[in-house]
Amino acid sequence: MHATIIMEGRLVTDPEIKSGKNGDYCTFRFVVNTKYGNQDNASFFNCTASEYIANRMQKAGIKKGRLIEIIGNLNLRPYETDDGIRQISADVSVLEWHFTGSKPKGDEADSSQGTTKTAQKSTGKVRPEQTIPSGDDDDDLPL
Repeated sequence: MHATIIMEGRLVTDPEIKSGKNGDYCTFRFVVNTKYGNQDNASFFNCTASEYIANRMQKAGIKKGRLIEIIGNLNLRPYETDDGIRQISADVSVLEWHFTGSKPKGDEADSSQGTTKTAQKSTGKVRPEQTIPSGDDDDDLPL
C-alpha cells in the first residue's frame, strides 16, 4: 500500500548522486512552505530518487533553491534520537518531477541574451493580410 503525494516546493540541498547495490540513486532535502492564516509553516522531506530520475535531474542542472513539483510515495518513519526523544522522518521515494515557476534569475539572464541575439539577426518580412474571396460557388461543395 502506498501513500502517493504531490508536492511543490524548493530543494534545500543539491541532489547528491550515490551508488548502491541496485545502481545509482540520488538524495536531497525538500521543503514545502504553507501558510495557515498569519502563520507560515515549513515541512521538510528526505527525498530519494532512482537512477533514471537522478540522471534527469543532473542533466537539467537542478540545484539547491530551485522550485519543482515532485510526485512520489510518502513513508513516515519513526526514530529515536540520542536523547531518547521519539520523532518521525518524512521520506519520499520520488517517482517523477517537473519544473514549476519561472527560471532562477541567473538562468533568465543567459536565455534572454540568447533570445536578443537571435532577434537582432532575424530579417523576416511582414506581409499584408490576405482575404479569401467568397464566391457563390458554395453549391459545388460535397456534403
